[in-house]
Formats: sequence, structure tokens, C-alpha cells
Amino acid sequence: MITDKEIYSYLKAVQRNCPTELKSKIKADLENNLYDFREENPQLDMSQLIERFGSPEAYAAGFAQAMPADEQVKAVKKAHLNKWLIALVLVLFVILACVITIFAISDKDINATYYYTEEIIDEGTQVNN
Repeated sequence: MITDKEIYSYLKAVQRNCPTELKSKIKADLENNLYDFREENPQLDMSQLIERFGSPEAYAAGFAQAMPADEQVKAVKKAHLNKWLIALVLVLFVILACVITIFAISDKDINATYYYTEEIIDEGTQVNN
């Protein structure tokens, strides 16, 4: 019998071999198919599953080729947009951290409170009150 762990390993291997932008779609489609296959054929093992679906590399390549071109374009654009947004957020975070650090350093010098003062009196001079 095919275990959940074997199905998970197969899914991960397929995802490693497919383009990043297709990973979520391929996981949703393939996961249902694998569990349905296991329910319909409880006596089969992993070698029969690979025989039915193909190696993870072959399945990923076939899925990418079978996907309509417009869906591939949408998936690629979405993946690129997500990457740019993450990069933008990181850059803004670094800039904000630098501004806060510079402000904290300059504010410390401006508003510094000195608690210790010392007055030196020369012994030879008299202080008149």
C-alpha cells in the first residue's frame, strides 16, 4: 500500500522539478489524483504509482507542456510580480531601518543630559560672596 509519506515525497519531487510559478497549481491537481489513485488501488505500491504517473521529472515536464499558454503566461507574471514586491518591501525596510538609526544617533547627541559637573577653584584666589 502507498503511504502518505510516499505520496508527500512524490509531490515534493515533482514540485522540485517544475517551474516555480506552477508549483501551487501542480500540487493541487496532482495531490487529488494521487490520493484518488491510492483509494482505487489500495494493494499497489510506489513502483506502480510511478508506472501510472511517471517519474516526478517526467510528470512536471508534461504538466508544464500541457498547460495552456495563457495560463503559463499568467503564472509567470504573477511569480515575477511577487518577487518584485518582496524585493521592494525588503528595500523599504532597510531604508526605514537606516533612517531610524540615523535619527536615534543624532537625537542622542542633541538631547544628551549631563549629570556630572565639576568646578575647579584655584586655591590662591578668594571667592567673594
